[in-house]
Amino acid sequence: METDAHNQADTIVFALERAMQNSAWRQLRVEEQTEIILARDRLTSVKQGNDVAEIHQAIVALDLATRRYAEQMMETAVRNAIRGQI
Repeated sequence: METDAHNQADTIVFALERAMQNSAWRQLRVEEQTEIILARDRLTSVKQGNDVAEIHQAIVALDLATRRYAEQMMETAVRNAIRGQI
C-alpha cells in the first residue's frame, strides 16, 4: 500500500509538471498558480515519508487545487479544436 501511494504521488506530480507547460497555465491567476505549486510541493515533500494517510491527504489537496486548472485546460482544448474545424 505504501508503494502504491508513492507511485501514485510520483505519477500525479509528473503529470502536473507536464500540464504546467500547457497554455492554460498562463491563463490562471497568480494566486491559483501559487496554490497549485504549494499543493504540489507539499505532495512532493510528504511522499518522501512513509505516512500513507498523509500522502493521500496531499493528493486530495492537490486535486482540489487543480480542478479549475483542469477545466481551463479543457476549455482551451475545445477552443483550439473548434478553431481547427473552421
